[in-house]
Parts: sequence; C-alpha cells; structure tokens
Amino acid sequence: MPRVMLIEDDELLRDLLQIRLEVEDYEVVTASDGLEGLSLLELERCNAVVLDLMMPVMDGLQFMRALADALADPPPVVVLSALHRPAVETDLLAAGVREILRKPVDLEMFLSKLAALTGRG
Repeated sequence: MPRVMLIEDDELLRDLLQIRLEVEDYEVVTASDGLEGLSLLELERCNAVVLDLMMPVMDGLQFMRALADALADPPPVVVLSALHRPAVETDLLAAGVREILRKPVDLEMFLSKLAALTGRG
C-alpha cells in the first residue's frame, strides 16, 4: 500500500483528502504545515507528497527547498494551490515539484496523477 504525506493547513480539506485517499487504498500521513511535514518525512518514508502551497510556518516553496537539503532521494511532490502565478510555478518546478494542480481540485485528475507518481497508474 503506497504511503502518501499530505501537507495541508486547511483542516477540513486535509480531512476530506485523507478520507478519499484512504478509500483509494493509500496509507496517509498528515501534517498541517511544511515544517511539520519535513520533520515527519525525515522519520517516515513516503511514496509521494501532496503539498499545499500557501501555509503558515513554512510554505510550499520553502518546503521544497528544505526537502532537497534534508533527503538524498525525496519522494515526488504534487502541489495543490489556489494561487496562479507563473513565476511561482516555475520556481516550484525548478525545486523538483512533479505536478501542480489548482484548487478546487478535480479529484479524478488528482487521483490519476498521484497513481502515476506512486506506480499505481
């Protein structure tokens, strides 16, 4: 069963995504900000990360930069964001993000992208 780290500060969205991922047979580890997620990833190996962009403490771009320093072989990352700024998206892709999906998220597309990144697609 693939393990996914879900980093999202919106508790309701985090809970909804966690439930949906568990229905799809993913094991889900959650964090409410990038710093918490980074700490958990150093302890628990995950097959993919689902990352919100705008969060307190450590945002998605800061997380990506820290992830590259923290792990020699980081898992693939999917960013979920309501923000649409091409320069930010360019920075995210340069930092190693594999997919950027806009909120509100099309769940079927999200699940398809995640399946491909975790070897299930």
